[in-house]
Amino acid sequence: MLKEKKKSVIVGWAYSYCLILLIPIITIFINYYFNVRVIRQEIIRANEQILSNLKNSIDELLEDEKAFYSYIYTDEVFDSLFVHQQKGAQFYFDASRLREKLATYCEYNGGLSSLLYFIDKDYVMNTSGANESEFFYQSIKFYNHDMQDYEAWKELMTAEYNNEFLVRTFMHHKTTKECIVYADTLNHYEDNKVNIFISIPVDEIINMAKAVGGGSQFVISINGKPELAVSNGQITDSVADL
Repeated sequence: MLKEKKKSVIVGWAYSYCLILLIPIITIFINYYFNVRVIRQEIIRANEQILSNLKNSIDELLEDEKAFYSYIYTDEVFDSLFVHQQKGAQFYFDASRLREKLATYCEYNGGLSSLLYFIDKDYVMNTSGANESEFFYQSIKFYNHDMQDYEAWKELMTAEYNNEFLVRTFMHHKTTKECIVYADTLNHYEDNKVNIFISIPVDEIINMAKAVGGGSQFVISINGKPELAVSNGQITDSVADL
């Protein structure tokens, strides 16, 4: 009986000793589990914050385009140009005044460029110059030899737009670049139309997306349609020429 009692005491001590040894091991595993969990949560939170900042920055760029559009639309010189029935001396004088205003606006908002096409008068204006469409096209062609032909370019210039964002190779100041373009068609009666295009280079968004690192980023329209995909600093979708 005494021998069995001694044996049970020894076994009890052995169990207690093993439990004492297991305590720090269990503690290490518990700490490891919670530390990994906290680190993962912080990584997820940091990634969400980076993506949120990127989204907000891109949204601000697009809002800048809409603000520029509003500036043009509400300008009294543009309004007088819009309603002129002919290209007379007053039209050209007002066109010069408006072009100077647009150039000043862009000077303080360097990422933006504007282009106006007075369809009924076949007259194009941007921050770098103004002229009848064919002469204007030739001046662009001088700086950008790979542009599409005039008829295709004019067809896109005269198309109907409805407060929409486009991803196109577009005239930006004196060069053509891949741009996100805010486009709208204004009507003054049936035979007097003006297309307004506000462009911002896609490069601006690509530079922002580089902060995210690998993976792909998308610019999604309000209706859920992907307008632009960027992966590893490159555009992954083809864009049409304008």
